[in-house]
Amino acid sequence: MIILTPINYEELAYNYITEALKNSDNVLYKEWCLIFATIERPLLSNINAVSLANDVARKEYGQMDAASIQAEFTRQLENYKNTARSSFQSSNRTSQIELIVGAGVDRTQAEQMNETQLSSAYDVVLDTISNNRTTAFNNGSASDKVNLTVDLKTSNSEKVRYNAARVLGEMGDSKAVEPLIDVLKHDKNGSVRLYAARALGELGDSKATIHLIESLREDRNVDVRVRAARALGRLGGEIVVEPLVEALNDENPQVCITATDALIEIGDVATDALMESLDHEKVNVRCDATRALGEIGNKKAVDKVINMLYDEWVNVRIYAVTSLGKLNDTKAVPALIDVMKNRNENELVRAGAAAALGVLRDQRALLPLRELIMEAEELGELEDTALKSFKKIMAANWQSIPGAAAQKKPANAF
Repeated sequence: MIILTPINYEELAYNYITEALKNSDNVLYKEWCLIFATIERPLLSNINAVSLANDVARKEYGQMDAASIQAEFTRQLENYKNTARSSFQSSNRTSQIELIVGAGVDRTQAEQMNETQLSSAYDVVLDTISNNRTTAFNNGSASDKVNLTVDLKTSNSEKVRYNAARVLGEMGDSKAVEPLIDVLKHDKNGSVRLYAARALGELGDSKATIHLIESLREDRNVDVRVRAARALGRLGGEIVVEPLVEALNDENPQVCITATDALIEIGDVATDALMESLDHEKVNVRCDATRALGEIGNKKAVDKVINMLYDEWVNVRIYAVTSLGKLNDTKAVPALIDVMKNRNENELVRAGAAAALGVLRDQRALLPLRELIMEAEELGELEDTALKSFKKIMAANWQSIPGAAAQKKPANAF
């Protein structure tokens, strides 16, 4: 475990670092000196920090694969930060100031800090140390990236392969795209393909789009299809709209939900295809398409969504009233008033219509809302929603409502 050491003892630090660089067998020297990589006048160059970090990891973790080493290294780094922070907070003020000054903060400035400011300054030191070590792994060691790619392609362990795929995505190395595509297409393990799809989405390279579409359409593993849909949402573009709309009809509801969210993320380019899906024979497709159109917010969909107020399925109608509020077009006001007033309609749909009228804030809804409230013997969910919407509309339009505006006094009035 890395031990927090007073980092203002630069001469001592230099001695330890020199010894660590010479003594390849003593991992304790190497581990100890890594925290000196980020002081204001670094005694340890980045390239040496990288070398030492890798030596420490491999010495401690033996023959682990590269991805597992990175994960364990990150875990220990977090443990180190937590331990260091706890040690700092339990130290006296003098020791805290010395630690901050040793990290490069001006002594006069440090001595003027209160307890909270000292803790914040020390958090910055810890974050700098953490970032330096993370950068050392991600950017400084090409050999680790090569090792990850080798693990991805050749390891007999599915855990090693999916960890390699995961870390390659997190590292953002564009050279990993082709190996990840190959794994997505050919690896026999679903978890490995899942992490390959996720990594390709994180890398954001359009070369992966066609292959992710194939996985969305053809992979028999539900989790792979879910990850492929999510990745396509991140990649975006018109080419992904049709396969994602098709996925609204997937046999697994989680794939449908993820495809819907992906279409929402893509935005306006998906609007026309989603409007066509409102006529689909399956109710879940109509529900998802109606929800997505509301979230995207393109007003060209208003008329089609208004039609969904009369769908035979109540779930579709619930999504329709909500989406009409989000589309924010007062063209929907008359239809929403009719739905709210319809005593034969489902209460949730009527309440949703009342809520949407409150969002639209159109004066035409005031009288119907008032009548609904006044006719009720007691306020239920519907009437309570109507009252809230009535107040919202009044607040938005009070100056234009007859009798509501304040009257000016004559000039000669006292």
